[in-house]
Amino acid sequence: MKYATGIQITGENIYVQNIKENRKKAIIFSNVLKYPCKINDFNNDADLSNLEKNLDIIYKKHKSFFKKSEIIITFPDSLSYISNEYVPFNTPQEELSSAIELNVELDVPFDKLDSLIHWQEIPNIRGERNKKEYLISTSSKSLVSKLVGIFTKAKVIPYAFETYSFSHLRTALDQQDTFIGVIYRDCELTSYVYEKKGLRFVESSTIIKSDDSLQKIVLEIIKVLNFYTSDKKGLILDAFHFDIDSTSEAKKVISLLEDKLSAKIKIIERKPELKDIDNLSLSGASLRGIKVRQDDTEISLLPLGVKEEYEKEKSFLIYNAIGNIFSVLAIIILLLFLVFAFFLNQFRADLDNRISINATKTNAAYKGLEAKSKDFNDQVKRMKELEYSKQEIEKKFSVALGNLPGSIKLTKISFDAAKSNLIVEGISAKREGVIEYKDNLEKASYFSEIDLPLSSISQKENTVFKITLKVGKSEKK
Repeated sequence: MKYATGIQITGENIYVQNIKENRKKAIIFSNVLKYPCKINDFNNDADLSNLEKNLDIIYKKHKSFFKKSEIIITFPDSLSYISNEYVPFNTPQEELSSAIELNVELDVPFDKLDSLIHWQEIPNIRGERNKKEYLISTSSKSLVSKLVGIFTKAKVIPYAFETYSFSHLRTALDQQDTFIGVIYRDCELTSYVYEKKGLRFVESSTIIKSDDSLQKIVLEIIKVLNFYTSDKKGLILDAFHFDIDSTSEAKKVISLLEDKLSAKIKIIERKPELKDIDNLSLSGASLRGIKVRQDDTEISLLPLGVKEEYEKEKSFLIYNAIGNIFSVLAIIILLLFLVFAFFLNQFRADLDNRISINATKTNAAYKGLEAKSKDFNDQVKRMKELEYSKQEIEKKFSVALGNLPGSIKLTKISFDAAKSNLIVEGISAKREGVIEYKDNLEKASYFSEIDLPLSSISQKENTVFKITLKVGKSEKK
């Protein structure tokens, strides 16, 4: 069973939807919950404080589901600037970052020192030969860092930050088509162009609800259509994928758009499991959470390394919860034992007043009580041993996770109780990242043996590895 949560932040509300995928790969969507939250400006401290306050409320209501869920946060597209760059095909991997960042810094609407840049390769359909095309997302590093801090403090641990256009695109049934995506949610309008397996253009604006707001939406859509097709001879954009506040408004927008274009437009079908969904952008965000980690190459606005830190924190939250359960059980048993001991002493004193013989040797009923007392003592001892085992397991996880290089993504971490082995599986952008991880673990001088098969480092790039950390009797303290 897989669990995921989509959280959509708008200027007026926070929307939350939990989903789960069962063993038959069927996806079950919960009802969308709406929490009013006014945010006029993400750079305004008062608005961010309001966001934090509401996230605290949301966490308390969804605490149990969040702990087992992958959480995707989707923001208005105004949070990120989208562009495309072409890089020579033979550019070395180690120089790719510099080549992309150099070009991006020339035209982004942010201070270049405050730019957080992410990219993914998309098919090159119009660029020069022997070049690769990259979709670039640039956001404000300081703003994203503030948001990271707010979500961390509220214990809402996200797997990814993204924007509406990426979430909405994920809901289209056939992504072979070329189409314009239109999202209008709580006065936030996004229009984007998807062409031949790649997001190509994104435009966002704010349109306040009014008598002519739908006409303004149509004009914005036509503006995007004209701008994108103006220098692309022969390109016809007549297909649309809509996600609008209400079904009735969507129908009116389609009618107005057809009147303006003097043509019938094609509506892109949504995925079958989304046929009854009203908020596609929110559901699209949650769908990313059940995707296999190794297959997820989509852009996340999180700074590099933050996602891994979130994973560590999420793991520790789980183990702390287990530890707290054991601690509470131990306290309950101890209290029961103390109460029992009190009544046992009262019983013994009463016997001493009545008879002169040694009750512990002659009274069978008393011997039974003494045996129960011994059982309680044994239970308390076992609970103390469990508490110690919990602390040891936490320590092993802490050492294993604390030495992860930033280039590594974890895919699985498990503990073999029978052999007292910790098994760490993941993927590294390069082989050197795995070797660095092994070196870090050896320098930690904690595990008695670190088993990294040669097959785990046979692949130079996108290296999938599995390390077994032996923590048996010969474990180093």
